[in-house]
Amino acid sequence: MIHKYSCIKDSQILIFGDRNHAEMATLVGQTNGRAIVITSKNDLQQVNFSKKIYLFSQTTMSVNDFKKIIMEIKNRMVSSIMFFPFNTICRQILNRLHNLCKFASQHNLILFVAGEKSSNGRVLLNECKRINPNTYFVSNENDIQSKWIDGMESIGICGSTSTPKWLMEKVALSLISYY
Repeated sequence: MIHKYSCIKDSQILIFGDRNHAEMATLVGQTNGRAIVITSKNDLQQVNFSKKIYLFSQTTMSVNDFKKIIMEIKNRMVSSIMFFPFNTICRQILNRLHNLCKFASQHNLILFVAGEKSSNGRVLLNECKRINPNTYFVSNENDIQSKWIDGMESIGICGSTSTPKWLMEKVALSLISYY
């Protein structure tokens, strides 16, 4: 009988993600602890590039960073070895990125509303900052600093996939006190 994991017996499983995130603990557990967690190019020193590699991603990671990891692995691999990257990043994040970047470019200031521990929020916040450096993270209306608001004509408010609409509305209403 062939074991269901025999195809990966002589290979490595890499997971691109935040090793402190609960999702990563679950994913590594599903591999019986065999998976190598990659948070940056520096972590690739743990990889044997002469063995077959399967690469997965935590669902909330940056697509651009995932692509950079793929390119770095391809650059380091022995040419005859097989490499299988699987884009397991959440489709909802992927679908939002284009519109979020467009939104961030249309305002002088972006207030990004999310929970402090939201991985999804960190990824989307960083994309906003990449497009508009005048982007600030807020978890509620009390985080807003008046120096951010001074002289701004257009303020955009957005949030992570899990940010409730009522919280973004509360942040928006709090801006009235600055004008």
